[in-house]
Formats: sequence, structure tokens, C-alpha cells
Amino acid sequence: PMLDTDITLFQYAEDINCIKTDGHTHDWIELFYQVSGEKVHCIDGTFCFTRKGDMLLIAPRTAHRTTFAGKRTYSRYCIGFYAGYVKEIPELYEALCAVISKNKFIIAHFDDADRTLVTSLFAAMYAGYRAQEPDSKTTLRMGTALCLLRMLRSYSTVGLQEKAPERISRVISNVCAYIHEHFREDITLEILAQHANISPSYLSHKFCEFTACTIPGYVGRLRIEEARIELVSTDK
Repeated sequence: PMLDTDITLFQYAEDINCIKTDGHTHDWIELFYQVSGEKVHCIDGTFCFTRKGDMLLIAPRTAHRTTFAGKRTYSRYCIGFYAGYVKEIPELYEALCAVISKNKFIIAHFDDADRTLVTSLFAAMYAGYRAQEPDSKTTLRMGTALCLLRMLRSYSTVGLQEKAPERISRVISNVCAYIHEHFREDITLEILAQHANISPSYLSHKFCEFTACTIPGYVGRLRIEEARIELVSTDK
């Protein structure tokens, strides 16, 4: 069994072509840092988007999967750990426990300065982890703590009030959820705009901005992926 003081996993994946994964859960916290590209996640039934420089934290025992993204490749770091991993820093431990007790996930959008720092931290942490250097455990713990501190600081300033970018992100998330439920039907921009209660032109613009994909392209990929899955199942 893994101890609270252990990292359960640390992965770096570059230029991933996978656009869809099956739903799964973990007993530990997962911390994703997006190095490049875009990802669309479905977390506990909610769709959310991450782009270059975004950090995503998923609470333990929360169902999640990766779904379609506008660009087919992305790179990211992923760390799995228990809350007790940062227990030696009481303020951070208490803040982290409070966040995961109230939220299934949170996303931090860093500014340029924090993005540069976090990217270099993850690179150094991963290099030490792979090399199994004598002080790698200390480097990992301190690096993870610094990343979490910056994430929770960012979340506390933008996550506690509904600003415009968060509102439109939620609208696009709901539109994606609707598409996933109805992509086998005849879906038009007008139907989606009516569902979202915004104008068709504004929805089309913002959907492409958030997903790097047009609505017809997004629907088409869903249909192609379903056909591919059915074909594989038939071959078996």
C-alpha cells in the first residue's frame, strides 16, 4: 500500500494523440499541468477545458475522463498524491483539505510569471524523479508544495467570484455536454444557441475560441469516434 508520504505516480506525456479515455477514479489527488495544446475533460459529469499553462486538480474518488480536444496533441505532467503528502506544511494541508472537501476539481489559470516558474519546477521535479537522485524526494515535496501554493492562491482570487471568463467557460461546458448527449441527432448552431440562451454568432465564436474547434468539427469527431468504436467491437 502507498503511504501518505509517497508520490503515487509522476508522469510526463508529450504530443499525446489520444482524444478519448474511459472514465476512472483514484483514491489519491491528481494534479495535472498542461505544457502545450488543449484538453477537454469530463469530471463528475462536468466538461472543462485546459490550455497551455493551466493546472487542474481533481479530488480523490472523482470520476473523470479525457474527451475530445480541438487540437489532437498535447503535453502534460501528472502527479498523484495523498493530502498527507504536504502535511508537514500545516497551512497548505488545511487549505488543500478544505478545497477537496468542497470541490470535485479546480483549475488555475496562471499569468506569464507563474507559468514560467511552474513549468521549470515540473521539469526539475520530473528529472529528479526519473534519475532517482538522493534528494529527489525532498525536491518533489517542495516542488509540489510550491505548485499547490500558487494554484490555491490563483484559485482563491478567481475561483470565489463568477467573472466573465468563468461564466462563458461554464456556458461552453454545458454546450459540450448537450452535444455529447445529442450528437446522434440533427444538431444545428441555432439549437445549441437556444439551449445556451446566447446568440448563434457569439456561441460559434466562443466555442471555437475555447476548444480550438468548430461546432460541426466537434460533432463530426464524436460521430467518427463512435463509428470507430463500433467497428472495433464488431471485429472482436
